[in-house]
Amino acid sequence: MTIKSENRAWMRPFFTIWGGQAVSTFGSSIVQFALIWHLAEQTNSATVLAFASIVSALPYIFVAPWAGALVDRWNRKRVMILSDGSIALLSLVLLLLFYTNHVRPWHIFAIMFMRSVGGVFQWPAMAASVPLMVPENQLGRIGGMNQTLQGALMIVAPPVAAFLLTFMPLWSIMAVDVSTALIGIIPLAITAIPQPPVRFGPGDIQSKVGSIKNDIRIGLRYVLRWPGLRTVMLLGGLVYFIMSPTVSLGPILVRNYFHGGAKDLGFVQCAMGIGIFIGGVVLSIWGGTRKKVYTVAGGLVGVGIGTLIIGFSPPHLLNLAVAGAFIAGLMVSVANAPLTAIIQSSVDLRVQGRVLTVFNSLISVISPLGLVIAGPLSDIFGVHVWYIIAGLGTLSLGLLAFLLRSVQNLEEEGRKHREAMARIDFRPVSRETEKDEFGEGS
Repeated sequence: MTIKSENRAWMRPFFTIWGGQAVSTFGSSIVQFALIWHLAEQTNSATVLAFASIVSALPYIFVAPWAGALVDRWNRKRVMILSDGSIALLSLVLLLLFYTNHVRPWHIFAIMFMRSVGGVFQWPAMAASVPLMVPENQLGRIGGMNQTLQGALMIVAPPVAAFLLTFMPLWSIMAVDVSTALIGIIPLAITAIPQPPVRFGPGDIQSKVGSIKNDIRIGLRYVLRWPGLRTVMLLGGLVYFIMSPTVSLGPILVRNYFHGGAKDLGFVQCAMGIGIFIGGVVLSIWGGTRKKVYTVAGGLVGVGIGTLIIGFSPPHLLNLAVAGAFIAGLMVSVANAPLTAIIQSSVDLRVQGRVLTVFNSLISVISPLGLVIAGPLSDIFGVHVWYIIAGLGTLSLGLLAFLLRSVQNLEEEGRKHREAMARIDFRPVSRETEKDEFGEGS
């Protein structure tokens, strides 16, 4: 009985913090929905919504690469408290601006940017604390719980936000976010979070920054040496380039094209969340095709079809667009999960994190570029036109993936490539050592 109790001793402190963070994230999701809908109502501009998404993405491009290194130096509990506290304070500022009717779009842009900065630090601090609080044999379950939470938030948050917008002024919705942030902070304040045994001092910052840059270079060279992986990442980047704007432009599509309100936008986003949730469950049972890359390609085709249904839906048939959103969400899970599995099974274990960093950096840079183009084009030709462009583009890229030999043979070449790279020492050291590892012509 004592042993069983000791094995579960980690659960109370961890789930106290995890539950508080889940409530805080739920409040942030509601505020994000409310702010985007407010901008859509006030400006009626796809360009403005695209700019809002770009502003929110900038910290993930310029701040995120360094946030992890800084979190390793700082007290993670304090980082999370300060991040949640700063986000609550920003919501309080918005509350006052809305209450006094002094809010302007630039206020919202600035606060969305600063909220993203807080999120950039909060997420790695929490993620890095999990292995210190949770037994190793339970990490997989916690990861599954986090995925389930994300899917549940996508399902629940939009309709709840739409309901609140129907009956409450915006300043009171900001008050909801302040309250949920406090619910996230209180468990952090009263619960101990272990710190890693090795801490970096101020004198180590330069060397650590240098190692991060070196990690990115090594990951980039690894990808460039492997034609199949390079092609898959290029296709993935193009998909994000054309599909990311469809998420940001959803409020304008619902408001201007379908002549709907906040609750209608909530239905569309909820349908996509349900699709993502069900797709994940189906894939976890089915496992995908023998060649996982075929599952990814089929998923892309499905995402393209779902997006085309949205784009071609007549203005009076919002329910058809809801069905298209469900199909797109379902196939997003089918396309995404096997791609991660391919990298995990094919890329050298010592550089998987660096390769994923290259992919994430590509996505972070290319998604705002799509928004820069999609916003003005949607204002000129109609936002539904971009959904048609995105659907045709994603469908074509999925079909292309079936035809490219380098993509078809990705997993077989991956095993050979992994064996060939086994002799390389991927140490984050000097640039000269890196050249010796990869060769001058690589």
